[in-house]
Parts: sequence; structure tokens; C-alpha cells
Amino acid sequence: MPAIPKDFRSSFQRLGDPIFSLIEAAPMPSLGEGPDVPAIAQQVRAIQSNELSAPEQTAELVRSAMWLLAGDLDRSHDISQSIETADGSLLHGIMHRREGDFSNAKYWFRRVGDHEVLQSLSQNEGGYDDPFEFVNDCQSALRKNDEQLISRCEQVQWTEWTFVMHHLLTQ
Repeated sequence: MPAIPKDFRSSFQRLGDPIFSLIEAAPMPSLGEGPDVPAIAQQVRAIQSNELSAPEQTAELVRSAMWLLAGDLDRSHDISQSIETADGSLLHGIMHRREGDFSNAKYWFRRVGDHEVLQSLSQNEGGYDDPFEFVNDCQSALRKNDEQLISRCEQVQWTEWTFVMHHLLTQ
């Protein structure tokens, strides 16, 4: 797993040492479901909004993002589809991209609009300029079973996930 960016570490540490350590040790999330990480799933169930000093909706969005890392797309989906904000739509789009429903992922990315995470990703060397093109890249990598492109997309997806988490944890 790539490291959490240095300037994001303090926001991630708000999750507590057990979760922070699990994130650092977690396997790279795939472009699809998985990998299944039971230790993260166990910790996600325990995240409370008061521990994050965040509103309940933000804590739910953090849970949705953590379910993505734990490899449980269904649980992430249950949360993100119920939160009708740009942040909820962003996580919803990511989840549909990972489940291979690429047209639905693009629908949700359209609903996101002009989001600070997408702006930050476009200014970061490890990010992407356009979420729709990134959906296409992931789809192409999987269809062609192109290991090099899959690996590159997984790296970009990790960058995306860290930017989303940092955004949520600093609201």
C-alpha cells in the first residue's frame, strides 16, 4: 500500500491509532471488489461521530469510504446512496466504478459537480484531470486485463481515496 501523504497524516490520525495502523498496513484496494479486510471492517463498525468530532452525516461518509477500503462495496453503497450531497455522490460514483457499473459511476460523478477533491486531484501528479476519463481508464484496464494499466489505476484510485478521506476528516 502506498503511504498516506505526509500532509494528510494528522487528519487520518483523527480516526485513532488502531484504524490508522490498519489503513497503513492494508492491501491495495482493487479496481473491483476487495480485497476483503476483516480487521478494517471490525474497526469501521465502531466509528462513532463523537470520536471524530464530526456531524453524524460526515461520520457516515467516513464509514462509507472505509467500507471501500475494507472491500465491502455493498455497505459503502448503502451509506453513500442515502446521502444526497456532493460528498455522498462522489463516494457513490467511486463505488459504482469499482463494481464495474461504469455508466452509473459517470452519472454519479456528474452529480458531484465542481468538488474540491476533484480539483485537488487534477492538481496532483498522482491524481487525474477528469473523473470520466479515469472511469474509462479503469474500464479499459479491466476489459483488456492490462496488468500495468490496472496497477496504475489502482495507484490513482488510492490517491483519490486519500484525498476523499482527508477532505471528510477536515470538514
